[in-house]
Amino acid sequence: MEKSTKKDQKAKLRKNLLTLINEYSLADRLPSERDLAATLGVTRYLLRDCLSELDRENVIRRGKTRQGMQMIGLHPWTYRIGIVLYDGRPSPCIDNLPVFQGVMDFFDRHPDYLPQILTFSNLGDLSLQMEQYELSGCIWVISHSDYMMKFVSMPQKNLIRHVFAVPGGTAIPLCRLPGNMLWIGRESRECLLAGLIEAGADRIAYVGIDSSFRSALKNTLSRLGAVWDDSMWVNNVADIDEKLPEIIRGKQINAILCDGPIGFYEHLLEAVSRLPRNNRPILAVSDNWRFRKALMAHPELNGIRVLCESFSRARRIMGEAAGEMLVESLRTGRLQEPRKLLSQDIYFAEYADLATLDYAGSKNLHASERS
Repeated sequence: MEKSTKKDQKAKLRKNLLTLINEYSLADRLPSERDLAATLGVTRYLLRDCLSELDRENVIRRGKTRQGMQMIGLHPWTYRIGIVLYDGRPSPCIDNLPVFQGVMDFFDRHPDYLPQILTFSNLGDLSLQMEQYELSGCIWVISHSDYMMKFVSMPQKNLIRHVFAVPGGTAIPLCRLPGNMLWIGRESRECLLAGLIEAGADRIAYVGIDSSFRSALKNTLSRLGAVWDDSMWVNNVADIDEKLPEIIRGKQINAILCDGPIGFYEHLLEAVSRLPRNNRPILAVSDNWRFRKALMAHPELNGIRVLCESFSRARRIMGEAAGEMLVESLRTGRLQEPRKLLSQDIYFAEYADLATLDYAGSKNLHASERS
């Protein structure tokens, strides 16, 4: 019991000490052991034990002045990290919530880093907060590419390291960001395409896919021994209504890869619902949330097969990876390569499965329901 109590005291002291350290800038020296012990209300013996542990972990560095008095200073590897969220709308973007949770999960496992959550409605607010907290790095949990690109023109961009965790397709322009910034995105479209081909789909139409992703999809098709066909690509709503039914019948389409705003899904499902039941293609979607919302308006599509990904889990993994990338970049002093994550848990689901899944995907599909 006594050993357990001492362990708990040490854990509490460590947390309080790290919180105190985070209030100093990297150029500051911390108070003496005597003053620290008095401030934290602990014995110098327990404090010294905890400081030695942090010193071994390179969280702090310890030295002596000419007078021989022991001093404690922050180690350069002790960083303050900001998690940037946009709050200019009544509620956060639904794409960003699981990404943010993934970032927080990462820092929960790394208590030596004490992240500061920064919310902003304009970049001027954000600039002031960055100066106030003396940040070493930021993770942007944001899917608004216009704010990202505006930020590039701010003078603060060169002061700290940045990682952009991008839930959707806005990762593409981030390849052109300055050298102290990097991004992490997802390869859900490529993984879904591979899943369709592995399932035997050999005539695939593409709906709502941005032209900037065509080269990536072409490369995926080439690796899988298939060929891209421009005549089966539909990237505007008018063509979904007018051309897609003809493409499905004329090309004998057996699968559709769709990605875009909810309007695309609504028009796609309307077009598919008019097809004979035995002629409806498999639908592959990278945005399960918006797709499910549109699908619920079409109960006549009960029985249609959908290839999708575990929406929430994929984004949580992205958030965790963003935290890992930033910490590694700060520790080593070298930027990591921009990274795209492979989607996790690609699976087939029926209409009834999707109807019962909530946003977070809390209902797990049984193994028999997966392909």
